[in-house]
Amino acid sequence: IGYVQRENDILTERDFSGLTGRLSADYLASGKTTLTAAIYREIENAYESFASYLINTGGTLEAEWAASAKLTVRANVGFENRVYEGAFVSLIGPQRDDDTLAGSLSLTYAPVPMASFDLGVQAGRRNSNIDVYSYTFHAVFVSVRMDF
Repeated sequence: IGYVQRENDILTERDFSGLTGRLSADYLASGKTTLTAAIYREIENAYESFASYLINTGGTLEAEWAASAKLTVRANVGFENRVYEGAFVSLIGPQRDDDTLAGSLSLTYAPVPMASFDLGVQAGRRNSNIDVYSYTFHAVFVSVRMDF
């Protein structure tokens, strides 16, 4: 938990001050199962012409099960609200405000400690007060990781 203060020397509309941080907790349900919950409020630089920063507030729930020494199953769900702030002039109408709900399910195979293969699916929806920024998504992902 912290306090952030940003000041713009010319455009005071882009100033921000407030609490930010992340709290998380892990629960080891068994030797093979871990549950994790987190909540957060963070500030992020905006790469948009109508905002200089975003306030992201959300939470996640994650579960991990080590099915065997080499196979792990993971599931997570998360919600995030993003408010676009710090506009000098609102050129497109209302201040943008997005809500995103997403989840994923994945399987990790680690044949040796230095290598892992992931396969998973992800889905979600973003609702915005500006319709052109709303969407739903579905994805399948595959990744390979080697540690040296």
